[in-house]
Amino acid sequence: MKKFMRFILIFLLLYLAGSLCLDRFVFPKDIIGTYYEVPLPNHHQLEAFDVKYGCIVDTEIDETMVDEIDSLQIIGNYVIGSIPKYTESGAKGINFFVYDTTTDKTTLYETLEQLSKAEAIPEISFTTTIDYYWKHRRPADIFLALACVMVSFAYSSFRNHK
Repeated sequence: MKKFMRFILIFLLLYLAGSLCLDRFVFPKDIIGTYYEVPLPNHHQLEAFDVKYGCIVDTEIDETMVDEIDSLQIIGNYVIGSIPKYTESGAKGINFFVYDTTTDKTTLYETLEQLSKAEAIPEISFTTTIDYYWKHRRPADIFLALACVMVSFAYSSFRNHK
């Protein structure tokens, strides 16, 4: 039981230190849950200030190109997704967009079917902005966890041989 508790304690301390290092050096602008940035094609990035909506920013000119994105999909140099539609009565609906990261051109569509036909997209599978962020960050978190497990196991085993 002592060996297991030592393993858990070492793992937790290493994971905490590793997480702080990841947040400081690998993802320095991320503030989990309130702000994050994810690279997109051609010097663009997805930025989000809350969990629900994100925006596409052209980092070369520091300008927001598409705002209030709630879900997206990357297809080559194109970002497709959905954004809220506001009417004069204030009611909300959904517009769909295609943003070309090479020309900075945005095209809006009323329905998903119109988008699919006009852009000849075989399969549309949108991801929420927060899920897209976690998909980007997940490999670093998995590597950190595995490294912590291996070091904790090695240290716990080494300490028992003395």
